[in-house]
Amino acid sequence: VQLQQSGAELVRPGSSVKISCKASGYAFSNYWMNWVRQRPPQGLEWIGQIYPGDGDTDFNEKFKTT
Repeated sequence: VQLQQSGAELVRPGSSVKISCKASGYAFSNYWMNWVRQRPPQGLEWIGQIYPGDGDTDFNEKFKTT
């Protein structure tokens, strides 16, 4: 299994950012893909997830846009 994520991004609070992941070596559409933000020293923070099979998503309220 190989996962290649988009590079690190630095954005202003309230701004949008696009993140992506290229996967190979497994049935990508059969598994949820989760995104996590790492900000030392705060640790890990869950951003959200997508199910590529049908496009279903779920996000941490903090990261939802209106």
